[in-house]
Amino acid sequence: MTVVRRHPEWIKVKAPHGETFFATRRIVQDLRLHTVCEEAHCPNVGECWGHRTATFMLLGEVCTRNCSFCAVATDGRNPWIPWSRPGWPKASSGSGCGTSS
Repeated sequence: MTVVRRHPEWIKVKAPHGETFFATRRIVQDLRLHTVCEEAHCPNVGECWGHRTATFMLLGEVCTRNCSFCAVATDGRNPWIPWSRPGWPKASSGSGCGTSS
């Protein structure tokens, strides 16, 4: 006898969809921003970006921490800091990601 294990509906994540999700993704890509959502392969990215919320990685795609539970790439060296792009995180926050500048 095979036992089928079913997860409750509240634990299942829907695939990313909707106009606001794609608008937020377009902003992140156009401004070449790095988000924890993408770098950590977060299953909830559709829900957050659907509400125009994104968590930015200010120092780029590599994190200086090394959390054992996280999928973000780590590097013990000093990260590259985008000083040549002054104000880039602030510029993105006023582009419709859900925060005011």
